[in-house]
Amino acid sequence: MAKARPKKAKLKKVVVKKPPPLKKSKGQYHHGNLRAAMIDAAVIVLENHGADELSLRESARRAGVSQTAPYRHFKNKQALLATVAGDGFRMLLEELKSAGVPYEDDPVEAVTQMGAAYIRFATEQPGRFRLMFGRDIKNRHQYDELENVTEEIADTIGGVLPNPAMGLGLWSTMHGLAWLLIEDVADMGGGKGAVTSRAEIVLRSLVTGLEGLGT
Repeated sequence: MAKARPKKAKLKKVVVKKPPPLKKSKGQYHHGNLRAAMIDAAVIVLENHGADELSLRESARRAGVSQTAPYRHFKNKQALLATVAGDGFRMLLEELKSAGVPYEDDPVEAVTQMGAAYIRFATEQPGRFRLMFGRDIKNRHQYDELENVTEEIADTIGGVLPNPAMGLGLWSTMHGLAWLLIEDVADMGGGKGAVTSRAEIVLRSLVTGLEGLGT
C-alpha cells in the first residue's frame, strides 16, 4: 500500500511595506540649508579657479542639488557673487572690530592689529578677497548691502584714530599691502606663517613714523 505523501506547508506571502517617503520641510534640503551650501560651493570654486569659472550650475553640482534649485535663492550668477562678497565683507568687518577693540586707547596698536587682521583675511581667502574688491560684480551700486558694509569698514578703521580723516589713507595702506601679497608681487619672507607678524611690523613702523611727522 502506497504511503500518503505529506502535504506541503503553504508559505505565507510576506508583504514588505515600503516606508513612507521622507518629508522635506519647505526650504530644507538633504544637506541642510541650500543657500549656505551654494555659498560654500561658490567659495571653493573662487579659491581654486577664480570668478570666471563660477556659475550657478557648477555651484549646484558641488552642492549636490538640481540645476534649478539655486534659483530659489539667487536670480543669477551676479546675485550669487554679490552674496558671497557681502558675506566676506561682514566677516572682514567683524575681524577688524575684534582686532581693534582691545586697543581703543592705543591708536597705533589698534591700527596695527586691524591691519594684520585685514592682511590675514586677504591671504587666507584670496579668491573671495579679489571678488570683494574686483570688477567681477557688475553694477555694484545696485547692491545696497555692499555699499553699506564697505562704509562701515571705513568708519571702523577711521574710528580708532584721533583724526578719522586718516582712515581712508590707512585703509589704502592695508589694502595695498594685502594686494601685493596675494598677487605675489611682494615677498615678506618667512612663509605664510610669518606674513601677519611681519605685516604688523610694517604697519606699526608706518603709523609711528606718521605720528613723528606730526610733531
